[in-house]
Amino acid sequence: INYDIERGCLKLSQERYTVKLLSKFQMSDCKPTVIPLDPNYNFVPTESSNAVCEKPYKELLGSLMYLMLGTRPDLCYAVNYFCRYQNKFTDELWFRLKDVLRYLKGTVNYGLIYNREDQYKLACFVDSDWAGDKIDRRSVSGFLYKFNNDILSWSTRKQGCVSLSSTEAEVVALCSSITEGLWLEKLLNDLNINLAEFNIFEDNQGCIHIMKNPGNNKRVKHIDIKFRFISDIISSKQIKLQYIDSKHQIADILTKALSKDSFLKLRCELGVLELC
Repeated sequence: INYDIERGCLKLSQERYTVKLLSKFQMSDCKPTVIPLDPNYNFVPTESSNAVCEKPYKELLGSLMYLMLGTRPDLCYAVNYFCRYQNKFTDELWFRLKDVLRYLKGTVNYGLIYNREDQYKLACFVDSDWAGDKIDRRSVSGFLYKFNNDILSWSTRKQGCVSLSSTEAEVVALCSSITEGLWLEKLLNDLNINLAEFNIFEDNQGCIHIMKNPGNNKRVKHIDIKFRFISDIISSKQIKLQYIDSKHQIADILTKALSKDSFLKLRCELGVLELC
């Protein structure tokens, strides 16, 4: 933690923890990679995949999760992906998991920066990767909250149901993000912080349309409770739902493995930066 009182700038990192982590798993001298997970990689469990553990797969996952929850939201999707197979891992998967350590080797001194502001705004970016899991075809939800311009909360989660369309997957993701947002708003209010704005940015036009024009929509009938919950919140104008172009949707980095250029661009917009 480094705080500059005059500038009102707070820097958070887990550099020492990352160095110890690399040393613990004998990756201190590894060759760095630019991204934590290859977008072309897809693990397919087989009958030989089992939980007979000769390598510390779960131990490494737990260590990476601690880092991800603290100051490294850029690890969010990769950690979530490997957590799906913690009881079905193989030597191949262990090698791929160490790619995350190789990525950390090149970003040891990266972290988050928070700046003092006079006005308080809360913004959420929410997205989903429809049917992203090729095994069970469940979608992946991802959202992040920014307080003014600095990241405050982030999440990647595989949805609990199979969505029949991209719009439906976005509705499920939107519900999770709003639940988190209402809790954050209450927390800020308890700290006597009154929000000037509370916006949610969504890149699915169909989702925005049915939320603003609820009526009797058969497209989301089987997730009616989530649909009605979101509709009530939007109608009350407690939260403003706005469209954002997909190329500016920061939450995309939380829902899938991306190519080098896309990942680096969104990592910067996420707020994970190299600290001096």
